[in-house]
Amino acid sequence: MPELRKTWPDIAHIHRRLDCNVVTGNIEHKPRTPEDFGHTSKPEALAKTFNKKYAGNAWGQISGKGHHSGLVDGASLLAHHVVWMFASGEWPKLDVNHINGKPDDNRISNLRLATKEDISRNLSMNVKNKSGVNGVYFDKSRSKWIAEIKQNNIKIWLGRFDHLIDATDARAAAERELGYHENHGKRLSRAIPI
Repeated sequence: MPELRKTWPDIAHIHRRLDCNVVTGNIEHKPRTPEDFGHTSKPEALAKTFNKKYAGNAWGQISGKGHHSGLVDGASLLAHHVVWMFASGEWPKLDVNHINGKPDDNRISNLRLATKEDISRNLSMNVKNKSGVNGVYFDKSRSKWIAEIKQNNIKIWLGRFDHLIDATDARAAAERELGYHENHGKRLSRAIPI
């Protein structure tokens, strides 16, 4: 997981460059004026070209990991941080987590400030998982199901079980006790509800 930025672009500058609908999470380019290109030899032409190509259009793109990101005057920003800033008036001091686990769903109602521990308790199931339950795997050498969970990045042993359902129950009880999010361990699609 990438570290949260130590420095952020000026908020007023971002407001001049982007428009954001925090309800939908959509971000668009704002029109530019010739003054925005004053350091060039043809500021009027550059402003006209920029506005024809970008003004009113969606900002950024979706990365390979599903996050929406883009550039503002050379500064790379994640859309969920931008939406948070537009909604709250300040850059996030913690990371911003997608509650439903969908990294391209940047509606403010789907975002929350979270610690790394909070985020780890809201992860979807790893694609390599074979048991269908996070923290549960089969130990072939003993022909038993193993259940584990992490708290504060420390693995906690929950036991060795004869049946998958027993290991699953032990894991679910530990998740409830440790305050894991209800989405933790679910396989989530990339579709965003309307």
